[in-house]
Amino acid sequence: MNSRSDTVADRATDCFQHAYGQAPAGRWAAPGRVNLIGEHTDYNDGFVLPFALPLRTVVAATPQPTGSWTVCSELTGDAVSFGTDEVTHPGRVTSWAAYVAGVVWALREAGHAVPGARLAVASDVPLGAGLSSSAALERSSTWAGWTCRPRSSPGWPSAPRTSTSARPPASWTSRR
Repeated sequence: MNSRSDTVADRATDCFQHAYGQAPAGRWAAPGRVNLIGEHTDYNDGFVLPFALPLRTVVAATPQPTGSWTVCSELTGDAVSFGTDEVTHPGRVTSWAAYVAGVVWALREAGHAVPGARLAVASDVPLGAGLSSSAALERSSTWAGWTCRPRSSPGWPSAPRTSTSARPPASWTSRR
């Protein structure tokens, strides 16, 4: 399914097409990152100096009208499905898919109506290397979910939609 010359975005699309038999509505990427200084000090009002890496996690996605989420990974080949009940009760979604379920949970807790989606994940951010692979997965999943929502979804800020890139509203990110 993959060749070494494929970009991570191409691999996410291939994974999506293999899993779901159709092209995704779009692809969203987020970088791995490393903290030069400030590991675990940012949430204690300390100084941090993170910087993005050229390594990316890409999520290919399309809306799913059932209100459930299915996520597949290029790395494992596994597909994990979960619905509202699993999101409402933390710990019911396990392994890497729990990061995506956590994004859905956090957005729902903030009062946003999160549409169902089918996602495929590909990444060249090394796992377990301290390069924020989980944060890259969470960020790219957030962008995909935000952009895949119906234009009239209550609780979601309105913004232009594109099939290649999107950013969540600034109010979703904390800045000190």
